[in-house]
Amino acid sequence: MHLLDPHYAGLDSTDPITFDQSYDALLFSDLNETNKYLMNKFNEVVNDSFKRRITIQLLASRGSQERKMSWGTRYMGTLALDDVQTVLFQALDDVDAKVRREAIMCFGDLCSNNLKHDEMVELLTEYPQAIIPLRYEAFVNAVTKKLQTTAELDSDVDVQLQAASTYKEIQKALRVMKKTSWLVAQ
Repeated sequence: MHLLDPHYAGLDSTDPITFDQSYDALLFSDLNETNKYLMNKFNEVVNDSFKRRITIQLLASRGSQERKMSWGTRYMGTLALDDVQTVLFQALDDVDAKVRREAIMCFGDLCSNNLKHDEMVELLTEYPQAIIPLRYEAFVNAVTKKLQTTAELDSDVDVQLQAASTYKEIQKALRVMKKTSWLVAQ
């Protein structure tokens, strides 16, 4: 049994307090293997679209760079962009449109940049190991290509519209990032 199993099981709870405590425990877990654990769980819950949505939501939230009191703790794990990209690409191909929409929102969250210049400098100084997906142009290019395809070919019009909108937002954020010296050399 993994240390996070009780928290993951708590996501099934109908008690909102238990659910919230479980969600927060997974979101703010400082165990190095938490991200890998969530990626594995995503592949295990193939027939549970609710848990698939929650799992990718947790992954994206753990990797986003919103400035909060505990913003640094999310960067201490082992977020691997290739692995997260693989899981979210799988989610974009899910049969459930809700899972596909959640994956698009996750890519939007991962590739957003709501930090001001001084906040980005502080983050990169204090946490040089921080994974900021928008800094990795190859990752962003793969994501935008997949979103473009989804916007053109998905069977659900809401998914198409959301993919097209998110694609534009990410392209705009990447243009801003290119004006800085924060892109990581490929």
